Amino acid sequence: MRDIAYGLVQRQVLTQEEETEKDMEEELPVSVRKKAIRAKREAFQGEHRLMPVAQQPVYCASKHGIIGFTRSAAMAANLMNSGVRLNVICPGFVNTPILKSIEKEENMGQYIEYTGHIKDMMEFYGILDPSMIASGLITLIEDDALNGAIMKITASKGIHFQDYDTTPFHTKTQ
Repeated sequence: MRDIAYGLVQRQVLTQEEETEKDMEEELPVSVRKKAIRAKREAFQGEHRLMPVAQQPVYCASKHGIIGFTRSAAMAANLMNSGVRLNVICPGFVNTPILKSIEKEENMGQYIEYTGHIKDMMEFYGILDPSMIASGLITLIEDDALNGAIMKITASKGIHFQDYDTTPFHTKTQ
């Protein structure tokens, strides 16, 4: 029953853009599709946010929850003058052994059927070198002014910070 309900939800989530992309996949040669994907990627250069993943809603909710928790805890630490700083690093796909293991069923479990989709996302967004994440971590450690910062690291924009509206209570936080 769960699989049937999931399938129904998955079909309802299918947007017109995805339907157009499916049509494109069926009708266009690979070289033309790759050019279209590249053009779409360039159009999204400034749009890198935390992305939802239809196949893993709980995982995505936890990513968003960590950001809210960290920003709130950083604000509390600041108000208490505790000297504790809390920040988050949100990297894209990173070239690590776990990323290379997505084709193994023992690693992917019930999500093995989405390996192709994940590979498409990796091609679209690019893969980061671990040294880039290390550089971001060093920045967060060395910059004492950062508290509650949400650092994003993407292949297209490198290291950058998520902007949030602030209130007078967000003193010294991102």
